[in-house]
Amino acid sequence: MAEKTPPSSTALSPREQRLQNVTRKARRLGYVVFFGTAVLVFLPIAFGAITGIRDGRIWDPFTGQQVGAGSVEPDCRQDATDLLMEAGRLNALSASWENRHRRWVTRCKGEEPVAFSMLRTARGELRRGESGGEAAAEDDRD
Repeated sequence: MAEKTPPSSTALSPREQRLQNVTRKARRLGYVVFFGTAVLVFLPIAFGAITGIRDGRIWDPFTGQQVGAGSVEPDCRQDATDLLMEAGRLNALSASWENRHRRWVTRCKGEEPVAFSMLRTARGELRRGESGGEAAAEDDRD
């Protein structure tokens, strides 16, 4: 016959039982927190992506502009022209011009290096207009 181990040698002490109980509860809490976070974060992302694809409204994460399945790519050259024309009308750098410039640089810097150089120069002139606006105004009067 097979020998059985006495019950006293396999029984856990109350301290070990408490430790196992706490460990089991902590593990379960970790699972709940981990999977709960996954549900709270990834389900809305998946829902938004599916809804956006279905409705044809997709946003470019780099520029923040809406992109459509059938939309045409923005015309970098025309946007640069518009920015340069507006820069000619401004005396100093404005937040709206700076934001449009930043979006243009993100989208079109590699495609239009000449326009990028011109816009960089225009931006520098506008920034100098902020700090030295009075000196620039005196030079224009001469």
